[in-house]
Amino acid sequence: MPARSALPHLSVLLLLLACGAPPLQHSPGPEAEALVEADEDTLGDAGADDLDILEDEDPGDALEDVGDAGVIEPEDPPEDEEVEPDDDLPPDTGPQTPAWSAFSVASWNANYNNPVSAVVAHVRTIDADVIGLQELGKKQDARRIVDQLTCATCAWRAFHPQADNAHACPILWKKEQFRLLASGHQRVNERTIIHDGGSRSEMLVKSTVWVKLESRVTGARFFVSNNHLVASVEGANGHPRASASPARLALYRQHMDGIVSTIERAKRQKLPIFVTGDFNVDFRKDRVTRTPMFPSARFAAHDVFANWKYLGAPAGAGTHHARLIDSVHVTRAPAKVRPMKHAILGKGGSDHSAVRMRVRLYR
Repeated sequence: MPARSALPHLSVLLLLLACGAPPLQHSPGPEAEALVEADEDTLGDAGADDLDILEDEDPGDALEDVGDAGVIEPEDPPEDEEVEPDDDLPPDTGPQTPAWSAFSVASWNANYNNPVSAVVAHVRTIDADVIGLQELGKKQDARRIVDQLTCATCAWRAFHPQADNAHACPILWKKEQFRLLASGHQRVNERTIIHDGGSRSEMLVKSTVWVKLESRVTGARFFVSNNHLVASVEGANGHPRASASPARLALYRQHMDGIVSTIERAKRQKLPIFVTGDFNVDFRKDRVTRTPMFPSARFAAHDVFANWKYLGAPAGAGTHHARLIDSVHVTRAPAKVRPMKHAILGKGGSDHSAVRMRVRLYR
């Protein structure tokens, strides 16, 4: 009896299959579901086809998935770095961007007794794309000079700090060529009275002033440091003056330390730096004696050299009488700057001549 009852069911099943009916579906039990999850967990890295799919995903969805953890916040500047707002758009550094741009960097000690009108006129004559000025004298006179050079229709913008006697050493740049990224100053000397036979006994507070600029042409970035170091430190033989007090020499070393700190800031960012200033040490003697505290040796240790080193020192001529004490230094590495030519310009009513160097800056 059981065998006879099974035959009709088998016949029906064979008939259904012959007619193309779909097979019966089987729902996996809990053990089968667990095996599927385990297989997905062991897939590992996506293959090439999977990466194409990932790249085509909506980036908006991806940002929503990562939440705050996927948002990259800009790094805060160091505490001593003053970031200047600039509403101008950054340069276009696409395939058509030039590989380099040419511009000039100058340094001029304007002399604190020089009339405002004479200083303004000579800066316009120098016509450098970047210029470090020293010894602008009283704050009200310095402000008038900078204001007249940075008016709405003028070619320059400036960083002109007022604290720590830094007002005497502003940095100017052509606003159509560069935009300011950051700026700051560092107090390096305190007011000191020194009686050692030097040119003056009252040593004023001094600062080293710096800016970080970006070329609007290429997007290349660089630093500029501007300085006026204490006088009467060098003797006739190019070594430290024998009668100079240890206090005077210490002021000079402290200022050089401040400059080197800015050089190191640029080096950490792998950017070149120009160091402008009145260094009160004659390059011709300094390159021979290489006194460790003076510019030739101190800066060379950081791969920074004067325009006179790159392009040659003129025979006899100086920037202060016969001495080459004013200069434009620039880093040799990274190899982004190529000095091209330089010149000693007029005095413009000062006792110092301006010095200007033309360079190529590569991005």
